[in-house]
Amino acid sequence: AIAHLNARDLPAYVPTLEAALDALVGVTVNVEIKNMKHRSEPTYDESGDFVREGLDLAHAKRRDSSVVLSCFDLATCVVARTYDPAMNVGWLVRHGPLAEALEHARELNLSAVNPHFTMVKPASQQRASELELSLNVWTVNEPADITAMAALGVASIITDQPALALELLARESH
Repeated sequence: AIAHLNARDLPAYVPTLEAALDALVGVTVNVEIKNMKHRSEPTYDESGDFVREGLDLAHAKRRDSSVVLSCFDLATCVVARTYDPAMNVGWLVRHGPLAEALEHARELNLSAVNPHFTMVKPASQQRASELELSLNVWTVNEPADITAMAALGVASIITDQPALALELLARESH
């Protein structure tokens, strides 16, 4: 597993965050911090050092406004928000009431909630807008789901099929 390798031992085809940010100038980049307090993840960083390193790199690359930092671990999101109040921080959620997640994210002054797309209904998109939160849905790969999420007006669609999504969205806009 990559988590158990040093950066110098990664295969050449695996870019570092720095290389990815350099290659994606002009593009908004969702940087997902893999940090979860769970027995299956022995490398959990409770100190917040890992997320601060990522934020420092975004600053050094002058990518502050074009990076969205996201994580399933709410404590990591809070560290990011505390360290950099201007950074776009999105809380990834996979289950539970989305309405409660939206309210909690607003209380913590996060920028976004990133739910699995199956959690999103018109009312949740409306509430996110009222709370001035972006709603970024993930792994939306089927054409019908991509167009449904776009029709709801979510802020962004995270997909494994970007060419398909762009094609569908271009068709919808005409």
